[in-house]
Amino acid sequence: MVLSVAGLTAPGVSDVSFELRAGEIVGLAGLVGAGRSELAMAVYRAHKASAGTVTVAGRSTTGPRRLGWRRAGPHESLRAGVAMIPESRKEQGLLLRRSVNENVSLASLDQVSRAGMVSRTAERQAVRQIMAKLEVRAHSQAAPAG
Repeated sequence: MVLSVAGLTAPGVSDVSFELRAGEIVGLAGLVGAGRSELAMAVYRAHKASAGTVTVAGRSTTGPRRLGWRRAGPHESLRAGVAMIPESRKEQGLLLRRSVNENVSLASLDQVSRAGMVSRTAERQAVRQIMAKLEVRAHSQAAPAG
């Protein structure tokens, strides 16, 4: 099992369960307000779940301090290999007035910072690698994301 969600309850979501095996694709459909976005946010841990479990490749990602997870949140989901593309990139996915560099590095601040201070050199290098890997095209890393 690649992803297992059991009894997940969070804001806008009540007792949802499903399993995803390697090679499968899951689509969430429904009317506005049906809970699609809320479910995705809860699986990604951007919304706090009040009950249930999310397991990625056999490792539970729910609950703070469980199985070595420092705190509940999207950062731990990324570490487990779970990413999320929001419905509206402009409203939820980008800091439009900030640089491409800053936007790309947001998901990996732990790799480019120490004691809360970002190393701009490490940030530029990490972003260059990520942009190359994902084939992101921009005039420059310093260009505004908007």
